[in-house]
Amino acid sequence: MLLPRSPMLPLSSMLPHWKKAATSSSLAPGLSAAGLALYLLRSGFRVTLIDAWGAGNSRSGSGDETRVIRSTYGANELYFNLNIRALELWKAHQKKWDKPLFHPSGVLWFCYEEKVDLIDASLPFMEKHGLAYQYFSRKEAQIRFPQVFVDDLDHLVLDPNGGYLRAIRRWPSRVRCGPGAWSISN
Repeated sequence: MLLPRSPMLPLSSMLPHWKKAATSSSLAPGLSAAGLALYLLRSGFRVTLIDAWGAGNSRSGSGDETRVIRSTYGANELYFNLNIRALELWKAHQKKWDKPLFHPSGVLWFCYEEKVDLIDASLPFMEKHGLAYQYFSRKEAQIRFPQVFVDDLDHLVLDPNGGYLRAIRRWPSRVRCGPGAWSISN
């Protein structure tokens, strides 16, 4: 079951008008392609993900230990909205599979200048979704993060909504591997 969508175009309107029996394949799929594959699978499509190294291998498309999840994409509202939707889905799957997937650790930005376009341009989208950054002056940062050298920074910005996904721990419970191909179960 999918959660209600964030204010953005429904995924179905962005996909080609395929018949339900169509087959979709992705070479070297990463987390995003696998998420799309799961959506297509639940929508009645046949899906095959092909990766020479297998799911969760450090050389595979979905490889390595973690993926950073952040809500800072500058003026790109589409990416911002996709991130919001992805977080909703990861949290729903985490609950459904009773397995920790998303770890809300926050994302700390080190700002060398007073103005940082990437962060400043994200502010309208943060406000639109009821989210906010936390700002730390250099002096506040020295107290809050004593292990970080901040003398050359103007300030720090914490995105408290960010965190990370544990890619390797996520895949083995949901993926069946075969020679050169793998599939995702609901």
